[in-house]
This record gives sequence, structure tokens and C-alpha cells, in this order.
Amino acid sequence: MAAEAENGQAAIDPSGDVASRVVFLDISMPVLNGIQAAVQFRKNLPSVRVIIVTSHSHKAYVEQAFLCGAQAYVV
Repeated sequence: MAAEAENGQAAIDPSGDVASRVVFLDISMPVLNGIQAAVQFRKNLPSVRVIIVTSHSHKAYVEQAFLCGAQAYVV
């Protein structure tokens, strides 16, 4: 199953259908960024694997993503 959300808040919305085992998040998502959304996924749905896919390659973003529970970071 594949789905998309227009922002980070919509991605973690518990009323949505989260049958996915993997989510792809961008750091620059509006409302709730990808790092913040990753934290929520890890907290509320720890079995979901989080992959950050973004144009941001700065080391600080990469480190923060992994500290917040991302399993992969793709530039």
C-alpha cells in the first residue's frame, strides 16, 4: 500500500491509514518537518521504518535524523 501526505502533520495523523511498514519523509515538509514527524512515528508506531529523503546534505541534518529514529538518510 502506498499513500502520500501534504505535510508532516498529515503523515502522522492517527485517523489516516498507516498500514505502511516504511515511510519516506522530507526534512522540509510544512507544518511538521520530517525530523519532527520521525520522532512521532518512532514514539507512536515503533515498527514503522523511517527513511529521510531530502536535498539537505549538511552533517547536522543527517545526525539529527538518526538521533530522532530514522533508519536511513538519502540525499
